[in-house]
Amino acid sequence: MPVLVVVTGPPGASKSTLARVLANELRLPLVSKDDVKETLFESLGWSDRDWSRRLGAAAYDLLFLVAGELLRSGVSAIVEANFANSVPFDRLPSHRVVQVFPRAGGRPARALREPPAASRSRRRRDARGDRATPAGRRVAALDLPGPLLELDTSRPLDARAVAAAILGT
Repeated sequence: MPVLVVVTGPPGASKSTLARVLANELRLPLVSKDDVKETLFESLGWSDRDWSRRLGAAAYDLLFLVAGELLRSGVSAIVEANFANSVPFDRLPSHRVVQVFPRAGGRPARALREPPAASRSRRRRDARGDRATPAGRRVAALDLPGPLLELDTSRPLDARAVAAAILGT
C-alpha cells in the first residue's frame, strides 16, 4: 500500500524545506501547494489578494488531484501545505499516512534553510499575507489515521533519522 507523507504545520516552521529534504532522502515525489500556486501565478498572472486566494484554493484542488493519481497508481508521495483540515485526505485512494508536523520554537535551523528558489516570483512574495495564520488561530496537527512525527525545526535535524522514522512507522 502506498504511503502518503503529509508535511503540515504553522507558517515559518520550515515545512517546504523539510518536505524537499525528505523527498530527496526518501526518493519520493513531492507535491507542494506553494509550488502549484506559483505555477498558476506564472501561467495565469497576478491580480490582487482575492485572486491570490482563488489561486490558492485551485492549488489545493490540484495538489489533491495529483496526490490521488499517484496513490491510485501505487506510488508513495509527499504532500506539503498548511492544511486546514483532514477532510480532503478521506477522499484519497487507499494509502498509509505519516504526518510530519514541524514546529519552530525560535528561528528555523540553519541545517534546514535553503536559498529562495529562483523560480519564486515577486508576486508570490507579495501575496504571502494570504498564508498568514489568522490572529488567535492555533495551528494544530491534523486528525489523520496514522503516526504523527512532531519535529522542532529550531534545532538541527538529521534528515536520515527523520526518513528512517517515517519508513519505520
